[in-house]
Amino acid sequence: MSTFPGGHWTSWGCVQALIVTLAILLLSDPASALDPGIDLLEALNLYTNYSFYDGVSLSEDPQQRIAYHLQSGHRNLLLPASVYIRAANSIRKTNEFTLAAHLRQDRDNSGSIIAFSSGANRYLELQSSGRRDELRFHFTYTTSEGVPQVHVESFPKVIIDDNKWHKIALSVSGSEIQLLIDCHPLYRRVTHFLPDRNFSASNMQLFVGQRNQQNHSLFKGFIQDARVIPSSYGYLTQCPHLDTHCPTCGQFSHLQSSVEELRQSLEDLKKRL
Repeated sequence: MSTFPGGHWTSWGCVQALIVTLAILLLSDPASALDPGIDLLEALNLYTNYSFYDGVSLSEDPQQRIAYHLQSGHRNLLLPASVYIRAANSIRKTNEFTLAAHLRQDRDNSGSIIAFSSGANRYLELQSSGRRDELRFHFTYTTSEGVPQVHVESFPKVIIDDNKWHKIALSVSGSEIQLLIDCHPLYRRVTHFLPDRNFSASNMQLFVGQRNQQNHSLFKGFIQDARVIPSSYGYLTQCPHLDTHCPTCGQFSHLQSSVEELRQSLEDLKKRL
């Protein structure tokens, strides 16, 4: 590392040290600081209040943990505004997040599992289509002209409407989208459309088991867990035994941005010297 006579670091030496520090912080062991995310069913206080929700009854999963049977009816599993704000603010701060659920879907049902929406307009939504045997990730992105558009990433041949319990984790890391079913990585894709994370649309809300208050895209079946996890390796919440990819696409992108900011700061410093 470069030094002035007498052992003092040059500006470039300081930058190099900062880069190494950033790499260590970004690429450290993910299991050491696993973020459990936002437990949406707990946030709804569903165990205490399920009787107040039409179409919701108490049940159990195979491990005899509390689960909820979501049936037809005028359902309104709308998260409190404070929980929506917490989730939205958390996703704004990171380019990595996971939508995760543990559920059992009725046959031939097509329904939203977790949905950020504004009325009939999708913003971020994880949906399972039993009719087409596919999982869908709907998200809003901004075109080069600054116009918001909705894009759908479809994952075919994903059968979860088989009256069996399944763990689902949809992870976004920068431009990469990964889908895991029952802790098995099924798809990993690079998308040319980056999900918008500004949450600037008016009247945005967060739902479990449906798209909106008009009961569009009702999920029918059983659900034991639903989470928004705004961090790297969110799937480890469900599958702590899985290997991790180090760095993730999002971490690498963040490291690139940090290095570029440091390089620009060095250039500015050189001009002042």
